[in-house]
Amino acid sequence: MIRDALPIDFSLVFAHGAAVTTDVEQVMQFEGGKSTGRQEIDKDTGLPVWQVTVMDADPSVKGPSKSVKVKILSEVQPVPPPGLPGFESIRPVEFVGMTARAYVTEVMQGRYKVAWSLKAREMVAPMTAAQVASKSGEKPLSPVK
Repeated sequence: MIRDALPIDFSLVFAHGAAVTTDVEQVMQFEGGKSTGRQEIDKDTGLPVWQVTVMDADPSVKGPSKSVKVKILSEVQPVPPPGLPGFESIRPVEFVGMTARAYVTEVMQGRYKVAWSLKAREMVAPMTAAQVASKSGEKPLSPVK
């Protein structure tokens, strides 16, 4: 039986990319359904837990599935990449060191669904085509003349 979170690559979760839509916030610790006023600490790493809401850029994803919260494990508050010129609120992002953990949640009285908890170790700006090519050892394509 799988008990731990599964390592997963960003491109499998967000095949069309993703964009940050909120500020990074602390995840607060709860006991007995009430906030303790303390930030949650990840039990596996001992690092503080932060979260950000992300919009999935996949055009086929609709409704509530379009946005998801990603928890980030970091000693200091992560800073999202800058926004697009002229569209500063759209901040393309990638996550490094992602894991996914399935859980069951009640969506309506007596109806349940499987949901996913996503965590990451780092939030970074997406690589450009030239960066991807240089990382793989390939030369970027030259403009057609």
